[in-house]
Amino acid sequence: MELKELIKRCTLLGLTFLLFAAFTSRIVFGLYETTIPWPMYRHDLTHSGSTTSTAPSTNDTLWSWSHTGLHTPVVADGKVIAADNSGLYALDETTGVKLWGPSSFTGYFYGAPTVADGRIYMGTSSGYLYCVNATNGAKIWEYQATATGQIQTNTAVANGKVYFGTTDNYLYALNANTGAYVWRYQAGNAIYYSSPAVDGTMIYFGCDDGKVYALNDTGSLPALKWTYTTLGRVRSTPTIADGKIFFGSSSTDHALFAVDKTTGGHLWKYVLSTSYTIDTSPAFSNGIVYFTAPYNKAYALYANATVGLNYTETDPAIRLWSTTVGTYPNSPAVADGKVFFGAGYALYALNAVDGITLWTYTFTYTIDEPIVADGRIFVSQYYGLYCFGNPYPPVTYYYTVTPVPENTFVIRLDTNGTPSSQLGTAGLITLKKINYTIEGIAGTTGMSNITIPNAMLGGPYTVTVDGGVPTYQAPPVDNGTHTSLYFTYLQSSHMVEIAGTTVIAEFPSPTIILPVLITASLIAVALAKKRKNI
Repeated sequence: MELKELIKRCTLLGLTFLLFAAFTSRIVFGLYETTIPWPMYRHDLTHSGSTTSTAPSTNDTLWSWSHTGLHTPVVADGKVIAADNSGLYALDETTGVKLWGPSSFTGYFYGAPTVADGRIYMGTSSGYLYCVNATNGAKIWEYQATATGQIQTNTAVANGKVYFGTTDNYLYALNANTGAYVWRYQAGNAIYYSSPAVDGTMIYFGCDDGKVYALNDTGSLPALKWTYTTLGRVRSTPTIADGKIFFGSSSTDHALFAVDKTTGGHLWKYVLSTSYTIDTSPAFSNGIVYFTAPYNKAYALYANATVGLNYTETDPAIRLWSTTVGTYPNSPAVADGKVFFGAGYALYALNAVDGITLWTYTFTYTIDEPIVADGRIFVSQYYGLYCFGNPYPPVTYYYTVTPVPENTFVIRLDTNGTPSSQLGTAGLITLKKINYTIEGIAGTTGMSNITIPNAMLGGPYTVTVDGGVPTYQAPPVDNGTHTSLYFTYLQSSHMVEIAGTTVIAEFPSPTIILPVLITASLIAVALAKKRKNI
């Protein structure tokens, strides 16, 4: 072989090796890629309670997970994250299969977690703020903000900080990465439930002293910009939209307020006929404010109502619609022209334009606030978590396999179930077999399409599911380098095994290949210098 051809082949081999190494180094076992998440309480930092996601038009249940005492979930990174009183769990968004948990901590959890930058933040009744790894639930850091109070608000992560309130009258800011104390601001009374809303560097929250606070977080300490005073406690989480802050107040006010977000000036309020406390949080979408109130009402109001007026339930000028629903409705979520909330034992879906009930779903126990992500509704009730909507499309997973030290292969698996994180290869060399476990929504049709490098495991192939034949198996598709095997089964929990007839042959060891690559590189450099001198 001529020297030039040897150099060419060695260079191509080296480039191929480097590109393959770069590719496989990025391959990780991944879950369903969430496209439209709901990663925190009320969806976003402004607590809009609305999303651009589509939403189910029927009450068809996709999956459910049985567990006691769950709170409002969030959806991000292919996972549904939810807490019970003392533990945190992650479920596969696609199937409801538990991925990890419980991650247990000191005290009781309240409300919904916050997912940001691959981390989960949540406070407890013991006054601790926790940060955990969203991939596996492992604790990253903890900070005890108070020994005498509790953290009952949800958290907001912005500006490199995590914000939350405590029942001993403080709003805290910690470094979101390290958990280090940054500052705290003393309010006039306990901060219950009214979670901080963030708009740039501005932070808004309600307090039991009857005020809503606006802080500007631009220096070493926050600057108070304004307060707005009501006649009673404010436990409603503020919503920022349309240049305004919307929130509910105590039974003395029994009203929904609109306040200028820059000045804190009063814009309007909507006073209920009955003295109900409005501790729920409003939602905003397309110029409309949606909110609920005890005992059994839901409302849609025009956000740009005339400034300075105090409206009542008998005044139609501000009202798009109002309707009677079940008792004690919780905070609404708006998506796809629909309004969703729980009321009593029922999940409601209303038409956002006219308030007409589109569908309901009745549970055995009361439910928490629903959320909408990826076209589906997720809601918890005392004995479980439910997902409503259409089945997810197949998801692609990659496995990196190194059967012998000299060779690394990538196997692709497309499936509508949750597979094991590792491919079983213990019997590859000796038995010419690989395997994986798969879980799915019981009673539905499961599918797998696995693509295997022929150089690793050659056919003909035999596929078994729990030792038996699949419900259906398509003819193998071989493109010369890889073979794809498509088959279906009735979903539950299964062991899939694939047996071939040939197995990988060992390549020359790295002790031989590496000197060849080095020699080729030196020769290439020498030739390059020779050409330069000609």
